[in-house]
Amino acid sequence: MEKIINIHIEKLPEGFYLATSDSIQGLIAQGRTVTETLEIARDVAKKLLEAQSDETVNQKLKQFGFGFHPQAAGSHEIWFNPNTKRYTTIPNHPGDMPEGTLRAILKQADIGVHEFLRA
Repeated sequence: MEKIINIHIEKLPEGFYLATSDSIQGLIAQGRTVTETLEIARDVAKKLLEAQSDETVNQKLKQFGFGFHPQAAGSHEIWFNPNTKRYTTIPNHPGDMPEGTLRAILKQADIGVHEFLRA
């Protein structure tokens, strides 16, 4: 699925180009040319949007040692990491997860955004 986002590109004093977006928080890309910067920004945007899918969140939480806690009920799942003794609540709704929800999950799990995206 294609998604259109607004990207702001500015030329830095050092001669590089910097891309940012108000549409996707956390999107920052730098390149030597406008074309290279746009290509990098597109890749970063794709990774940031993929990170918001429920399946991706669940897979990455498993990599960090979290597992589904069977006592959960309703439209939310409770995930637990026995090593860190931390719990996090995951909504079980159709569609992509809102960015704020993902940030709250990562905060509960004590996982940094950059660490999560690299996993």
